[in-house]
Amino acid sequence: MKTISKIEDLAEYGIFYLTGEADNLMFRGLYDLTKQGAEIVTNCYGLKVDCFVDNWNPGHDDNPHVGSVMLTHNAWQDVGVFCLLLDCKKVIITDTILIGLQGTDDYKPVPYDWDNSCYLDEPAQIKHDGHWNNWLESWGKVIRVIAINTGHPNDGAGRNVHSFTGRIT
Repeated sequence: MKTISKIEDLAEYGIFYLTGEADNLMFRGLYDLTKQGAEIVTNCYGLKVDCFVDNWNPGHDDNPHVGSVMLTHNAWQDVGVFCLLLDCKKVIITDTILIGLQGTDDYKPVPYDWDNSCYLDEPAQIKHDGHWNNWLESWGKVIRVIAINTGHPNDGAGRNVHSFTGRIT
């Protein structure tokens, strides 16, 4: 299981927060990107890799920065999903944290009572290291669960192939 809960957690994936002062609206932050970070951001937003402006910092010799981008301060959640999907089979989005499930990790949503049209008074659970637990109660309300759709032909970067025309969506 892996988690992302703040902007700084994106650095592991080559997305480095620099400052919020670069945006005259104070709505976006400036980020430097490594090659991996640039690929993640382009996959998230459906952009071309060559769309970034010059990087501000050089990075490390073995993993240099290749460009920079301004993203909103809440973008860590969107971009974080794509980071976690590199190593995880599912990502649980809560109102406070992203949780990536790996290997034998699993997720059990709050049970729904179809007869009474209501959710049962049981918490959603995560299975980690072979044990079910109620960690989600302290991590916030589950907003959505994301999983890669392996049943559709795709381009390997998250875009499906249109079944009628064969075009990449």
